[in-house]
Amino acid sequence: MPSQDVTGWQIQMLQANPQALEEAKGDWQARTESRPCLGDSCLSEDLAGEAIWIQEALTAVLNQHAKQLQVTPLSKRWWGTEIKEACRTYSQARWAWQGQEISITELREVQNNYYQAIQQAKCTCWETFLEGATDQPGLGDTTRCWRALDYTKPKAMATTPMLRGPQGQLASSINEKETLIRETAFPQAPGDRQEVEIPQGSWHGQVDEEIVKHALFHQAVQKAPGVDQLNFRALRLLWEWDSPRIIALAQQCFRLGLHPPVWKVAKGILLRKPNKPDYTAVKAYRVISLLNCLGKVVEKVAADAIAHHCETMGNTHEAWKLQQLVGALFLDVKGAFDHVNPSRHLDGDLIRWVQSFLTDRWVQIQINNTQCPAHPINSGVPQGSPVSLILFIIYLSGVFDVIERRVNGIQCLSFADDIGLLAPGYSVREVCNKLQEAAKVAIEWGQGNVVQFDAEKTEATCMRKAWAAENWVQHLCQSHGLAPGLTRQVQVAAVQSVALYGAELWWQGQKERLVGIQLMINRQARAITGMLKSTPIGPLAREAGLAPAEALLEARQLKYTTRLLSLPENHPAKEILPFPGQIEVLPGPEALAAVQSLSPGLAIWSDGSRLENGRCGAGLAWQEPGSWKTQGFPLGKGYEVFDAELLGVVQALQLADKMGDQRPVTILLDSQAAIARL
Repeated sequence: MPSQDVTGWQIQMLQANPQALEEAKGDWQARTESRPCLGDSCLSEDLAGEAIWIQEALTAVLNQHAKQLQVTPLSKRWWGTEIKEACRTYSQARWAWQGQEISITELREVQNNYYQAIQQAKCTCWETFLEGATDQPGLGDTTRCWRALDYTKPKAMATTPMLRGPQGQLASSINEKETLIRETAFPQAPGDRQEVEIPQGSWHGQVDEEIVKHALFHQAVQKAPGVDQLNFRALRLLWEWDSPRIIALAQQCFRLGLHPPVWKVAKGILLRKPNKPDYTAVKAYRVISLLNCLGKVVEKVAADAIAHHCETMGNTHEAWKLQQLVGALFLDVKGAFDHVNPSRHLDGDLIRWVQSFLTDRWVQIQINNTQCPAHPINSGVPQGSPVSLILFIIYLSGVFDVIERRVNGIQCLSFADDIGLLAPGYSVREVCNKLQEAAKVAIEWGQGNVVQFDAEKTEATCMRKAWAAENWVQHLCQSHGLAPGLTRQVQVAAVQSVALYGAELWWQGQKERLVGIQLMINRQARAITGMLKSTPIGPLAREAGLAPAEALLEARQLKYTTRLLSLPENHPAKEILPFPGQIEVLPGPEALAAVQSLSPGLAIWSDGSRLENGRCGAGLAWQEPGSWKTQGFPLGKGYEVFDAELLGVVQALQLADKMGDQRPVTILLDSQAAIARL
């Protein structure tokens, strides 16, 4: 076992060193020469001893060939070999400067390189963390954004206060707290378990390399290990060295129906339940079990097999579609994962392994970084095991059958420890009577099957058929709210369009109106992204895809001007807005010759175009002493090249007016239709 202050090994650094990796592999092979893999003739004692030997041998190899990790509050996730080398170089440069061997300029150059390396390492580490595991697909932008937001919140380690039990008993010392938490989270199971004869199975013969490899490599490498500190990265390394040994171990676990005792010792991590009003109550905490990772591989194999068996049974609750009032009663199983009686509803070829997995377990609860002694527990399933959730769902399947058989018209839905009972009817009284009868049946079933329902978390509601508009809102509003893209669409279409209505006429650069609209846009940006109020508004608005208020107002006026210029000749607006300049239309060759002979003045080239995605825009180009200047004006979608050409002319005239040049101004464009419209 690693020492108490060691929290793992630098497996990736070992894999990056071919020589050290080969030496570690040779060390493992030398240890296994005199220890063959398990076969069908092995006994339960041999299986338990093999699990212990693998754990101890792999730990010894890693201690010998991999650098140990000692994570402390001062540890930096981004610190690596490159930073260490840069730090060494900087330290040597400081000594050399103090000995007057190098100048201060050379020292500052080395110092800057060191600080830049740290900044780059921090950035790379943060981006890698937000992307997720390196062996899995990257996260989407929305998920990355919310993960980053979560880490902007304070993460101070809270000390567990004096705890108060359900009966009012107080616990102040570590031992008293551990006893109270353990007795609350893992109560003694009723002693009504009956010994049953379990038939011999043959499913262990189907456990092959593909099944075990899938169970190992579909576990996230960043998952926390158990008390042995051997994580999934270390097990993947072991798979490369000796995969037949892991396969044989999994096969014998199911042949003998045994989950090795060394895998049944869990490290219990105490976590606060969020948003609880009183953290002195013991119910405001939950215990998460950190299990042996090699044991989790076998548990994953069992979970996949049981899930496949349940799917082939075809036990599916079909949805109903009745044009009636619907009532829903939501029940919560009290201490779901902690109160499962393992002797009930065990069926199938994996019964004996499941029975071994659920019995004779131990837990070591950690409170305020203090590891308490291990204690036996005889109820519940470990919250953190791949197989726990599906075992609990199977355990509760009986209540669904009883309710739907005894109460007409009831549909049962469930997710983990949450149960929903749906009852259709033509009146509220009819619905309530059905739900009350269903709840009575559920409570009676729970009393006979050691299941308790939490009355404090029971809720009821009535639902009716929604109107068409409400259907759309329900379709858009998911459990986590509107997606950022849809939120932006609603803000632009329903809010900005109203606030900017008529801006083509009333906008004349008024500062007070500009400030008010900009404040509205700032609020929209925060609503779209969900960021904190302290986030700088500039980057926030860019991430939300919202333009500044002044740009929006100017754009509306430009679009309005473009529409006016595209009106037909007989439109009344043509009489209001006569073009004051001189228009000359020349064929291509003559136009080029005329450009070469222009009189001294300001010449502005204008052009409009449209991209393949339908976005239009205009561009200007003019020459100033020593250089050419350009400027673009996007119009967006829904416009033609003709509109963009007219916009270019308007922008060219405004540019000439801003310059205040007294010389003649010539605007050159190649759109005959736009020239004719002017």
